[in-house]
Parts: sequence; structure tokens; C-alpha cells
Amino acid sequence: MKKSLKISIIIIVGIVALIATQYGLSYAKYAYNSVWNYYLKSKKFYFDSDSLGVDIKTHVDKLWNGDKVYFNIRNSLNDLEISESDIEYKVTCEVKNSSNNAVCDLMDTGTNTYTGVLSAYKKCVNKTGDNVDVSSFDRSTCEISGYEWDISVANRELYFTLLSDSGEVETADVVITVVSTSPYKKTLKGEYILNRDKNMLGRIMHDYNDFGLEGQLVLTNTFSEAKCLMINFDSTKLVVDHNDKKIKKYATDSDGYINEIVVMVDGVSSEIIPFYDRVLNDYSKDHFTIVESNEC
Repeated sequence: MKKSLKISIIIIVGIVALIATQYGLSYAKYAYNSVWNYYLKSKKFYFDSDSLGVDIKTHVDKLWNGDKVYFNIRNSLNDLEISESDIEYKVTCEVKNSSNNAVCDLMDTGTNTYTGVLSAYKKCVNKTGDNVDVSSFDRSTCEISGYEWDISVANRELYFTLLSDSGEVETADVVITVVSTSPYKKTLKGEYILNRDKNMLGRIMHDYNDFGLEGQLVLTNTFSEAKCLMINFDSTKLVVDHNDKKIKKYATDSDGYINEIVVMVDGVSSEIIPFYDRVLNDYSKDHFTIVESNEC
């Protein structure tokens, strides 16, 4: 380990220890993750996922059909913040509990672990706005034509399958852990609560996963057709990002804080809306009122 990295880790641990003595371990863990992520970004190291998080992201699928469950990792935060070095990683799949003693198979390998590399690569990028497709250009053609040969996002789609010698798996609680092992260590986690319940068809359901300073509102539509949903909540306690692409419309209270959002949920699917605590508290699905709407 490089000396500069060792010193940085010592400083971070010291800060977290101080926070823990004043605010408790839960907040200290949140602070550690925030500081460490800031350090990694300062080193232009980006390792992220849509379905996994530094604080475990929970996914509830009450209409799981037994098929493969997909998740992704990538070497970027967005189209501009991209890691320039290869990222080695290891995936572990843990079945916390299940029906029929299910075991996890990652990527059809027959095991519950998998290793791989997110390879950094460059390609031709058109930033001129002339709408020319440059994806097939080699470096010479790209640069002669006035375009940029630049680092590109590497996205890897992964999956797991649940297997059992005792019959069909009806329910399972699975935890996916992905750890980047080089050049820096970062852990991403996701929990998948799976249930084959055919009695749930034709219902709108919601749940809330509280992670401390933030949470996830999980909206599940078990109808075959898409549903437009209006969600109301206490804007003095919870905050939502109105720039979230899933939010079609929103309304505000007298102080300008969002207290109502409208979301479209496709048939037989779920949507997850991130929320943030304005007042630190324990929140549940009971803090939300959800009705069908024609506002989408």
C-alpha cells in the first residue's frame, strides 16, 4: 500500500472515531462512507452501480418469476467522471434465507463467487453536436475528422440464479456484495427480497426502506398495464429530488418544498424513488399516501 494512501486512511479513521464519540456509530458509518467516497473521487476512481450502493440498496420483487436477477456495475459516475484505469472486482452472492434450501449461482458458473475486470478503454466521441455517428471510427479517423478520442464508460451487467434440488424456489432473501480489489477498495451491496406470489396480481403496493439519513420508496404495480400514481408526504420531514427522471410532475407546499409527486410505474414492475431526511427520524411506508392519478 502506498504511503500516501496509508496516511489518508489513518486520517479518515481518526475523523470517524471522533464523530462516533459525539454522534454514535450509525452516523459515524455514514460519515466514513462519505469521506472515503470523497477521497476516491479525488483520485479519479469511480466505481458505481444503478442497483447496488455503499449503503445497501434493497429491492423487493413480489412478482419474481424464478428467472435470473440482473444488476450492474460501471467505472463511472456519469459521462464525464470516468475511471481511467482497469478495475478488478469480486462478486459474492449470499442466500440469507429461502424456500427449498436455494443456492446462488453467479453468471452460470456453478458457484456463488465471481471475479472480473472493468477494462478502461477509449473510443471516438462526438461533442460537436453535428449528429454524426462516430462509434465505429478508429483513433486516426476520429481525430482527423475533428472528433475526440476519449475515455469511455465501461458497464458490466451481471446476474444470479437461484437453484434448488428440493423443488421450485418460491421465496428468497439474497445479498449481493461487489468489492473492487484494485486499484482501490470500494464495496457495493444490494439486497433482493424475492417472492413468487400469484395472489398479488392486480394490486398497487408500496414499501419504504429506511437507511438512516436517506431511504427508498418502493412502488410495485402488479397490474398488467402501467399505472400513474400520486404520492403525498410530509415535506417538513422528507425531501425528494425533483430532477429524478421517474417523477413526471410535482407540487410544493407554501414554503416551496415538494410534498407531492406523480410517478408512472409500468405493468408488473417496480420503481424506486430516493428520499432524504429533512428531520432525522425513523420513517416507514405509513408516511406516504398513494392514489392512482391521471396526471402522467
